[in-house]
Order: sequence, then structure tokens, then C-alpha cells
Amino acid sequence: DQKIELNERKREVLEKIKKSLMQKIFSQEIRFKSKNGNNFGDWKKLKIDDVATIQGGGTPSTQIAEYWNGEIQWMTPTEINSKYVHNSLRTITKLGLANSSAKLLPKGSILLTTRATIGACSINNFDGDVCTNQGFQSLICKNNIISEFLYYSINHPAFQKEMKKIASGSTFLEVSPSNLKKITLQIPSIEEQKRISDFFSIFDKKINLIKLKINALKQIKQGLMQQMFV
Repeated sequence: DQKIELNERKREVLEKIKKSLMQKIFSQEIRFKSKNGNNFGDWKKLKIDDVATIQGGGTPSTQIAEYWNGEIQWMTPTEINSKYVHNSLRTITKLGLANSSAKLLPKGSILLTTRATIGACSINNFDGDVCTNQGFQSLICKNNIISEFLYYSINHPAFQKEMKKIASGSTFLEVSPSNLKKITLQIPSIEEQKRISDFFSIFDKKINLIKLKINALKQIKQGLMQQMFV
């Protein structure tokens, strides 16, 4: 219990440090320098539409068996709970794709939830295309943006707040593609985007390692309890 508690505290501390640094870096209070020590250029204010192509999703008819259990990954919002996604719980066929509003999203796309659950996102790290249901407005990054940087920009509290602000709907809240494309971001040069992405990726790797250790400790504890109390 003490080891589990200690690692939980480590995880909380790292997450607090990361959150604080995100605030300072995305407000440009802290700036990175190039490898030769020079300052990077000014950040540019751009709309989502300037840095990514927005692509919606769809669901094939569940009444037609030929549309399901194919070779195409098909994501739902409940599967968006980590930085990267590699595969989905359900898959669809090419026929199902052709007979729905789902669209193929290449590796590196940001899968962004915009209905009911608003603002959760993951990067498609599957070795190929994926698609989503209609609870997403996914982002295919353009040449001036690194997908990891866009991922961290979306997770910044200011962006999350803006998404919830523009959400509307009577039955459930939803962010439309027309409203999403109007949200603005501060975008640095490709080189500084890479430095920022690499920096936060180190934090994520450390946090994930601690989470794995906590889960392993919990499993060991459960196994020992079962052996002791039989």
C-alpha cells in the first residue's frame, strides 16, 4: 500500500508540473531556443482551418452484417483516453465505409471528440488509416503543423475552454465543424513545435511508466491477498 501510494504521489506531482509548464510555454512565458542557441521567431495566430483539414465521422447500419468486422479500424469516443490509439474495439468493412459518412483518417491524424464528450483527443498511431463515428471532428494536419504539437495545443486549458464555449445543442452539446474551424491557436515555427512536443513527450513517458508500475503493484497485491486468504 505504501509503494502504491508513493507512486500515486509521484504521478500527481509530475502531472502538476506538466500542467504548470504547459501554461507557461503556451503563453510564451517560457521559450525554447534552437540547437545553436538562437531565438525562434514569433508565434503566429492561426485558425484551426489554417493548420488542419476537418473530417467528420459516421456509423454504418448495424442491421447489415456485411458492414462490420472488416479490416478498417472504427473508433468511438470511449476509446479516446490516451495520447495514441493503435486499434479499435470494432472494425468495419470497405462496404460499410462506402455506405456511411465515415471517412478514412491517415496515421498522425488527431481524433477529436466533439459530441457529448467534448475535447478528448488522441493521435492515430495505427499503421494505416482509421475512421470514427459521428462523435468526432478529426483533424488531418497540414504541412505547417506537427501532430504532437497540435495534440498538446488541444489539451491546453484555453483551447478546451473555447471548445466548450462554442458547443451548442438541445439534446446534447456538440461542436460543429464550422465553429471548430474558427478557433484560433498560437503556432510557432516547425522547429520550436518539435522542441515543445519532444519536451512534453518526455513527461508523458514518465507518467505512463509510473501508471504501469502502479497497475503492476496492484496486481501483485491482489495476487498475494488471494494466496494468503484462501
